[in-house]
Amino acid sequence: MKNFFFDVFLLVIAPFMLMPTDLSALTADHVLVVYNGSNRDSVKMAQEYRKLRSIPDKNMCYVICPSRETINRDTYNEKIRDPIRKYIAENNLKDKIFCIALIYGMPLKITEGKINKLNNEINKLKRIIKDKKKFIKAENAIKLLNKEIKEKKSTIKSIKKERREASVDSELNMLFEDNYNLAGWLVNPYYFYVHKTLVPFSKKFNIVMVSRIDGPTYESAIQLVHNALEAEKYGLHGNAYIDARGLKSNGAYGDMDKLLVITSKFLRAKGFNTTLENTSKLFGKGKCPNTAIYWGWYALQNYHDSFTFVPGAIGVHIASSECVSLRKPRYWCPEFIKRGITVTMGPVNEPYVQAFPHPIVFFTALLNGFSVAESYYIAQTGVSWQMVLIADPLYTPFRK
Repeated sequence: MKNFFFDVFLLVIAPFMLMPTDLSALTADHVLVVYNGSNRDSVKMAQEYRKLRSIPDKNMCYVICPSRETINRDTYNEKIRDPIRKYIAENNLKDKIFCIALIYGMPLKITEGKINKLNNEINKLKRIIKDKKKFIKAENAIKLLNKEIKEKKSTIKSIKKERREASVDSELNMLFEDNYNLAGWLVNPYYFYVHKTLVPFSKKFNIVMVSRIDGPTYESAIQLVHNALEAEKYGLHGNAYIDARGLKSNGAYGDMDKLLVITSKFLRAKGFNTTLENTSKLFGKGKCPNTAIYWGWYALQNYHDSFTFVPGAIGVHIASSECVSLRKPRYWCPEFIKRGITVTMGPVNEPYVQAFPHPIVFFTALLNGFSVAESYYIAQTGVSWQMVLIADPLYTPFRK
């Protein structure tokens, strides 16, 4: 967060004097709907979304892949990435597709397949050692097997240190790239800090936006779209709740906490009735009625039932694993969706605090008429990493 306060000043003052009223580049023609052809609910939801948003038939791409939330990288490449590439190429869509909408039933996160393979090999060696212990004069053979196990464990440790796991969504940002580093994250070329301005999405940079229409159940997932359409029709009206921690420290955590405090001032200046909680406590049960915006921290895997969400509501809880699963309770992302939120985001693995989108950049873009997908990528630091955006990508509450 270099030049933190200076950049906040630029964002609060400059954009509303200089930006046109509608910069959004994203339309239904730019969205590729990707769904799981082996999952009945995924097929059904894809068709419903197509009708609700008038997605062209040519922009409907199904893949045959597992419905489970976690897959290894080989499965991702073979069952998701490569079929999408093939479909885009066969239908001459590469220059037209700006965004992928991943539909309920698609996998959520990618693990490094080599780790599973090595663990299986280690277990096999352990069984061999167990059998050899039954025989005399097997010490040397056992010693060699233990050495091999140690080497494989060392390899696993190295792979884990490189952090090659990712969300399916963030890895798909790199759909059109072949040779890139899988370790850690890559800089997002649309991030505000790169340009110091809001850059409309185009084909200048070879990445694709990805947003997920998903949730604990079919009904809660498709409700994301219905909520978005209602908010676009009647406007996003309600209260803003910002939950900082009152941190006095410097560094990443301290900077994030200061950013949340300034976000509350920003939203208040833009007309939202804004409440700031600036202590270690979180908002209490039922204390946030008519929530249009929530952004705060920190209760790991411990959702607080504080909110009643209006149609179009946006909510982010900054914590390390709130999108590890969209099916299990207590994680903030699925609990948000279950209760009727319209936009949320979170990580599938530890992302580090800098990986969360910059809230003032996000709302600046949104208030200038960008869609939620474009606003997210303007505010997002990296790609090929852990974060997931859960929303109808076409949701544009302030286009008018």
